[in-house]
Amino acid sequence: MTLVMFTTVRLVPRLLARFGVKPVLLTGMTLIAAGTGWLWRLGTGDGYLAGLLGPLLLLGLGVGLSFMPLNATILSAVEPGEAGAASGLLQTLQWLGGTVGLSVLVTVYGTATRYATGDPARILVHGASRAFGFGSLIALAAPAVAASVLTGGRTGTAR
Repeated sequence: MTLVMFTTVRLVPRLLARFGVKPVLLTGMTLIAAGTGWLWRLGTGDGYLAGLLGPLLLLGLGVGLSFMPLNATILSAVEPGEAGAASGLLQTLQWLGGTVGLSVLVTVYGTATRYATGDPARILVHGASRAFGFGSLIALAAPAVAASVLTGGRTGTAR
């Protein structure tokens, strides 16, 4: 996942020049939702190749396509004198969102495993798939919001 993400980030400037911010960002966000949706289907009989490799590649590609254009879009509307403060606020909110999101997903996992029965592997996978399922529903909101907020054009400015 990390290798795909770093490789994708190196290609993003060329993709942005060719297609613009909105299509690249929406594609990345959709791939994140698809990757977590695929992990929702995780089962105890799935091996690494069948159950994890594909979704992790999608997640790496999606994150690589999303984060750089998202940061550039948000910071493009800021005056140069305010760029430091805006960048700090952006990073703070990203970390806060990740922290709250992880807390919610751990709660979903804990709730799903609390009443599950069977062997420990089945309980673990049951909780993880439920958490990924909930995460995919959250991830589906991102392209919907981005599609409604971003205007067309190469800069991908927000309304």
